[in-house]
Amino acid sequence: CMPMRTILSRVLGIPRIHFDFVSLDVEGGELDVLKSVDWDAMTVDVWMVESDGTAPENEKAVNALLRERGFK
Repeated sequence: CMPMRTILSRVLGIPRIHFDFVSLDVEGGELDVLKSVDWDAMTVDVWMVESDGTAPENEKAVNALLRERGFK
């Protein structure tokens, strides 16, 4: 397991990439994953992030992080 940035740049030789859609469901680790994103190396049009109501504070932090990045 390695950060997406490592896979894209070192393994595939892609310095910057764009995704139309990303679905993120990592059983409670969504905030950690989003915090690790290299926002300068990756652009995304639409994120779908799992939110099941079991960790409201974590979900608020996910929403805040995405809002800071310009997502609704």
